[in-house]
Amino acid sequence: MAQSEGYKTKQRDHILQFLIENQSRHVTVDDVVDHLKQSGNPVGKATVYRYMDKLVNQGDVRKFLLKIPAHAINTLQTKKNVQFIFI
Repeated sequence: MAQSEGYKTKQRDHILQFLIENQSRHVTVDDVVDHLKQSGNPVGKATVYRYMDKLVNQGDVRKFLLKIPAHAINTLQTKKNVQFIFI
């Protein structure tokens, strides 16, 4: 992984650990937030987005914007159409 700039926090460690453990599948920010909340390590959605964007900029993860058919939008009311995959 590229050397991270800035502070190293427990929140970042938890996010990164989740990504490493799930590197064989695409995950969304909501997947990360939900998992960390359930595991007793809640992290705000904005924090996850910021860190994921940083990882994308560093080249450590890829970001995919998915086009969803109009009929599927109602079933994804609380999910974003963004998936990340760990490199």
